[in-house]
Amino acid sequence: MKSMVMDIQIKNKNTIVPYEKDAQFLISRGISLYKQKKYSKALDCFDRAIKINPEFEDAWYNKGLALNKLGKHSEEMDCFDRAIKINPLYYRSWYYKGAVLT
Repeated sequence: MKSMVMDIQIKNKNTIVPYEKDAQFLISRGISLYKQKKYSKALDCFDRAIKINPEFEDAWYNKGLALNKLGKHSEEMDCFDRAIKINPLYYRSWYYKGAVLT
């Protein structure tokens, strides 16, 4: 029963969503894995979040960071560009894009 509670998230009083289908949860999990230097696993979480919501700039930004750690620099830049395209005011992507270019 305890594990069942861990697998769901209450979105509102009438809706229960499995954590694995919530983009924000997947990004949070990915960030946690990234901080543990588990970059491939973090990348998987960010990819799954993007699959759920392709217009989520946080997912693209964090995917770019993970790709950087994996040495995939051209793909990293594409992710920062995508985050900027979604939200031109997303300063984190501008910052890291500039850092990559210098």
